[in-house]
Amino acid sequence: MIQDALTSIDKEKNEQLSKSIMGNKVELLKKRNALIDEMFDEAIKALRAFTKSDEYVPHVLSLVEDAKEFLGDGEIEVCLNAADKDLISEIENKSGLKVTLESKKS
Repeated sequence: MIQDALTSIDKEKNEQLSKSIMGNKVELLKKRNALIDEMFDEAIKALRAFTKSDEYVPHVLSLVEDAKEFLGDGEIEVCLNAADKDLISEIENKSGLKVTLESKKS
């Protein structure tokens, strides 16, 4: 009888401990996901701000020139965000490449 009571107490203690551990893991996962979401939001804000900065256009042109040097002669495909359509003529003028804008859906 005493042994059964001790076994029952141990079982209940283990169940409570397991529930507590699982609850802590769930909370940790929620906080980790919230931090990841926050980091992505900050990265997106930083990228959006960069695309509006004075450094953005020279950076894009530099990437195109680097690609031209690396790839050499031949056809080069430059993929731009639809918001960058105003850069097409500048890229063409400065790089000598023919740039076309086409919509691609994933």
